[in-house]
Amino acid sequence: MAQSPTGDNLPLRQYSIQYQPSPSPLTSQASPITSPPPESASSIPLSQVDTESAASLSWKDVTVSFEQRSSSPQVVLDGVAGYAEPYRMLTIMGPSQSGKSTLLRALSGRLCRKAKYQGDIRINGRRQQLTYGTSTFLTPDDEVLPDSLTVKEHLILSAFLRLPSNLPRKEKLAVAEHVMSEMGLTELAYRYVRKCPHKGISGGERRLVNLAVELLIGPSLIYFDDAFKGLEGASVLSLLIKLKGLARGGATVIMCTEHVSSQVYELLDDLCLLSNGKMVFFGDNIAAVEHFSTAGFPCPPNHNPSDHFLYTIGAEFEKLRAPFLYHWSLKLICLSRRQDLFKTSRAFYVYILTRRTHCYVMQKGGVLVNRIKRPASRSEFFTLSYRSLLNTTRALGFYWIRILLSFLYMLSIGTIFLRLDHSKSSIEARAACIFLALEGMMFLSVGGVPYMYNEVKMHVREMVNCHYGVANFVVANSIASLPFLLLISLVPLCSMYFLAGLHSGALKFIYFVVNLYLSLIVSESLMMAISCIVPNAYTGMIIGSCVQVLFMLVGGYVRHDNNLPKAFWKYPSSYISFHAHSLRGMFQNEFLGSRYGGHTGAYIVYGEYNFPASPGKWWSLLILAGMAIFYRTLSVVLIRLSYRVRSLTRTCIATGKT
Repeated sequence: MAQSPTGDNLPLRQYSIQYQPSPSPLTSQASPITSPPPESASSIPLSQVDTESAASLSWKDVTVSFEQRSSSPQVVLDGVAGYAEPYRMLTIMGPSQSGKSTLLRALSGRLCRKAKYQGDIRINGRRQQLTYGTSTFLTPDDEVLPDSLTVKEHLILSAFLRLPSNLPRKEKLAVAEHVMSEMGLTELAYRYVRKCPHKGISGGERRLVNLAVELLIGPSLIYFDDAFKGLEGASVLSLLIKLKGLARGGATVIMCTEHVSSQVYELLDDLCLLSNGKMVFFGDNIAAVEHFSTAGFPCPPNHNPSDHFLYTIGAEFEKLRAPFLYHWSLKLICLSRRQDLFKTSRAFYVYILTRRTHCYVMQKGGVLVNRIKRPASRSEFFTLSYRSLLNTTRALGFYWIRILLSFLYMLSIGTIFLRLDHSKSSIEARAACIFLALEGMMFLSVGGVPYMYNEVKMHVREMVNCHYGVANFVVANSIASLPFLLLISLVPLCSMYFLAGLHSGALKFIYFVVNLYLSLIVSESLMMAISCIVPNAYTGMIIGSCVQVLFMLVGGYVRHDNNLPKAFWKYPSSYISFHAHSLRGMFQNEFLGSRYGGHTGAYIVYGEYNFPASPGKWWSLLILAGMAIFYRTLSVVLIRLSYRVRSLTRTCIATGKT
């Protein structure tokens, strides 16, 4: 294993994961931009923050609303202000539906299109465009990892995807080793990232792996939505210590959570409390307890301050506490008293705005840049292709089980239609054999939807943080699937083709293989396009099966082409169905040039089964190839349309109102 390099020869800024207490920013009278880091930061051996990478984020009058068709716009955030600075971690807390995630997404520039934003958000006192690698956004909802890779493999491949192409391979490996060591993942290096009780890693460890991937290029702004969701005990404490270590290393860390334990609360730095879209408190964790006590809501002794804040500012808790008023130590908070609390908080909000946020806006710091350049597109493509190939090779359920099932299915068809002759009665049997072979293979491709859905979901999470482009992902995924689809086409087909006694010519057999191969590529491409728009894998399998049935019905065998109703079924369904083009080519390949019971192949194909005479069987292959390209291109478009993310400049900084 490579040795962790020192801070001088690292190609990027890195953090030391150490927890050191720091003074409250409210008691400091120094400039928020030019003030030196706390003394504890001098003990950090691997990182020194320069003027190019330090990020002091400030915002004021941030208002976010969502349009509703039947009523007036719903205001989610109402005039929120605050700041976040290096060497300290900001935690946004509040009850459910209080606007925590919306504020975090507004600060990171990741609001959805339906959201209307107003406000002023600045970095180092400037409205500036964020360059590559300056920020990262993490959320447990998109916590998808390649299950067939080990932790070390995933970090190394991510380093090759994110670090510059001109960086030597040894230095990329050293960066991956260093980040893995700093995040405490060395002992898990050779364990798979899948959720498995024996060979996999836990949920908290998966979250650390996701965080480690984003730290490969040393972002200055780290946003973490619902950081402790689904974690308990030691996992929460471990993740918090890592985040505090990143803050002490010079990063600006902003996370949101609904509730923390009393032990975790003591480790928090700055706190922003929200309720119904309004800010109730902004300051350090100790000042929060004093603020609520001054407002008439002191925290009971030996009570968790986080619980106390949640019960106090959450209106939904009043109805729950009313029946137990005489049994609870917490007294019922009347609506008038809560309004007094909000008025006091409003005054405190004005205090924060004038004392700190205004200072951040007026005193401009350095422009935030990251000296790391994006790798070349060619390097991203080869790395993605290798990762997809490695992941699909190790995933038994993706292709290997499909190959086995395809072999058994084709073997069954071959034994059912064993040794077909050239009599008149064999015409229908040959047609049924070809139809069942094609349709069965197409329906087996639906089983790959869950894996494609996970691939797309993982790509979207990486795309949000600008790991690589959509086109590279789709093309690399397509190329990685080609060898397996060739095996599915060739190996099972041999067992059926020769057992059934289909046309014995070598060219005829090659055409059958190529036709089936292209049909599988088209089907795979169609399933990937469906995986880009469905909310979950099960819905994708249902929709994929329905589409396959629809294309099968208009393919020309179940109902002849001339007998299809022209509205919808013939135009355009029969023309966009790749089943129709594939089946027509297979029938032309099998029957043309031969005689069966006195009937010519042309009569069978064009007369008995009413397939159109044009295009020919070779044109059918070109049409299938064009459909495969079309569906892959459609996947690129669907990913961009469905998960398009607004940049920080366009949504919060460049369009912010002063």
